[in-house]
Amino acid sequence: MKRRNFGTNALQLAMAFILIFFGIILQTSGKDTVKNISLVLMLVPGIAMVIGFVMNYFTYPYYWSFPVILFCFCAACDVAVYFIAPFSLTTVSVVTMIVVDGLAALMGTLFHLLHADIIR
Repeated sequence: MKRRNFGTNALQLAMAFILIFFGIILQTSGKDTVKNISLVLMLVPGIAMVIGFVMNYFTYPYYWSFPVILFCFCAACDVAVYFIAPFSLTTVSVVTMIVVDGLAALMGTLFHLLHADIIR
């Protein structure tokens, strides 16, 4: 990690670990309105941001491919969570998952663009 982009990398990892930490805390000690939803709404985007951190060091032909890859990864993680720790699939929970996955992909893309500008 270069000294110039330490702040961007530290911010991305801090956000990811905060999401992961609160997802685990809410899952283990909280009472969810929808069972296991904190795993989907916090843990999956946090893990996607950690994967996005690693993906920053690879080159993509177009910037639009990065959010698509992260969104697909989030959706795949949601499916994996559904099979490991089932939750109720209602219209509201599916729409919320899509919105949260989209926001995680956009945040990861923001960090990717910041990382590309800094190392350029």
